[in-house]
Amino acid sequence: MGKGKTGMGTRGGNSWFRDANGALIDPRSANKGGANENLVKSNIRTSIEGFEDDDRDGVED
Repeated sequence: MGKGKTGMGTRGGNSWFRDANGALIDPRSANKGGANENLVKSNIRTSIEGFEDDDRDGVED
């Protein structure tokens, strides 16, 4: 992060190990080469968001 200009947060961390229907998946199936590796990677990517946080209070400015 550069001089208090950006911040990052996650939302929906409990959805990382869920399929499109909301069913829980076995986290072991998300290991490299596993059947759900790409699904979990995608879920994690969509749960992370960046924002400006000039005053570094953890809230978007």
